[in-house]
Amino acid sequence: FRSRAAAAVTLEWIERLGLKGAEIWAKSDDRPNIIFRLPGRPGGKTLMLSGHLDTRPIGELREWRSDPHEPTIRDGKMFGLGTSDMKGAVAAMVYATAALAASGQELGGDLLLAFTADEETGSMAGARYLVRERGLTADAALIGEPQSIHEPFESLPLVSRTGVSFLVRIYGTQGHSSVSDRIHMVNAIQKMAWVLDRMAREWRPSYPDHPLCPYGPTVNVGMLVRGGVSFGIYPGFAEFGVEVRTTPGMTPEAVRADAELFLRALSEEDADLKWEFVYNRDPALYTQPTVVPEDEPLVSHVLEAAEQVLGRRLPFTYFPGGTDRKSTRLNSSHVALSR
Repeated sequence: FRSRAAAAVTLEWIERLGLKGAEIWAKSDDRPNIIFRLPGRPGGKTLMLSGHLDTRPIGELREWRSDPHEPTIRDGKMFGLGTSDMKGAVAAMVYATAALAASGQELGGDLLLAFTADEETGSMAGARYLVRERGLTADAALIGEPQSIHEPFESLPLVSRTGVSFLVRIYGTQGHSSVSDRIHMVNAIQKMAWVLDRMAREWRPSYPDHPLCPYGPTVNVGMLVRGGVSFGIYPGFAEFGVEVRTTPGMTPEAVRADAELFLRALSEEDADLKWEFVYNRDPALYTQPTVVPEDEPLVSHVLEAAEQVLGRRLPFTYFPGGTDRKSTRLNSSHVALSR
């Protein structure tokens, strides 16, 4: 429903601003993608402006200072679910395209808007579908993800990381809890807590150095946990999730090898530890992080435009998360830049 609502509002404003011919390309009705092309000189190159229409879940409502479903202006900034990730960029792209169309000037090539569904959950009905099943192509693409951490517009990311996630399953002894002090039983939840704590404090996968990724991969242990049946039943199973935001050159196979090496070492410390490594997603879907060369023409254009507006030249860095580029293999250059 939320994706359809976001698409409906976006389409309404595209048409309200005088842009005619926007289309819905959808693999499923609940995940619509919006495609609009502003034609330029025949034979010219195509520049894509791209943003996704879906959002992450709200999470704990008490962590919000205002209703996430109601846009709120506070201290000159808008707050609400998906405001920066990434409805702000989508709105900026629509207005920029409308301004170009209204100017009446001939473009050197086509300007393509691609607003995608499903980016937050794998892009199977979004970018992957558009490229692999509908044949969407461009010569270059600018993805408007928010790229700032400490202050607005602090850098220009040329690397877009991807990620690998997996579950560590722990097996214990399921039985009646009333006899846990009479016979040897292994509490899978307690064992999981020990492994989770050790892994969070001590484990880090190997990775090749990259000049734009000085901190290496980001490792989050305990992204989700599950275990137990009910009171009265001693827990024989528990699991926790691990997320690794990978840098260029890392592979799912290498991450798994490093994790299993660490878990085997823990098993040598504790003979009661029984574990299993399980990928959260099919590793065959993994794509390498994007690395855009500094001498790409689009990079210099973005730098010049940013300097004109901000009055300073942006340094190069990496984008901490993944973008729709992780799901596609376009014949294009990709720069993640905040609106």
